[in-house]
Amino acid sequence: MNSNTVTSVFLPEGIDVADFIDEMEENGYVLYPGKGHFFDENMFQVANMGWLTEEDCHQLLRVLARVIGK
Repeated sequence: MNSNTVTSVFLPEGIDVADFIDEMEENGYVLYPGKGHFFDENMFQVANMGWLTEEDCHQLLRVLARVIGK
């Protein structure tokens, strides 16, 4: 699939967005904190741009679940 969008996601309470983003980067994913008035919210953004396979999406979800579940 070819996608050109940004997805914003609120993290569960108790998860520090900066630590979460750092850990996701250690796993090969570049995420960003929320922008504007969402900067202080517990939100991250991921750009789903370019050619993505279904497996790419499943792998991201597996890593998200592992990092959030710590």
